[in-house]
Amino acid sequence: MIEINATIVLQVINFLLLVYILNRLLVKPVMKAMGSRRAYVEERYSRVEELEKKREADLSKFESEISKARREAMITRDEIKAAGEKERLELLEKADMEAEKIVEEVRENLSKEIDVVRKDFEKKLEDMVLLVTEKVLGRKA
Repeated sequence: MIEINATIVLQVINFLLLVYILNRLLVKPVMKAMGSRRAYVEERYSRVEELEKKREADLSKFESEISKARREAMITRDEIKAAGEKERLELLEKADMEAEKIVEEVRENLSKEIDVVRKDFEKKLEDMVLLVTEKVLGRKA
């Protein structure tokens, strides 16, 4: 059986003193270090989450700006294309007008040349008729 005497009391006091000293020198500093480490890790984790949210917001903003730039580029491209088509049509119309003008000038020149040739031909015909008449009649008219 267990006897309760002074040694057991001293061992209990010794054990409690050892627990107090270990608690003071080892357990409390380790718990304090673990607590500060936990706080540090939680702070870093919240910072990472904050940075992740900021990155997602920046990415979303960047994507919307790219989308906006693409829309603006498409609008600009369409405007340039429309302006080019308008200019092409104007140039074709101008070329058609110039061609028509040239054709009209050529017709006028041909008409004048035909008139000159016709008058020259009529004069030569008149001279020939006189010559043939002279030859047939044998005298000058």
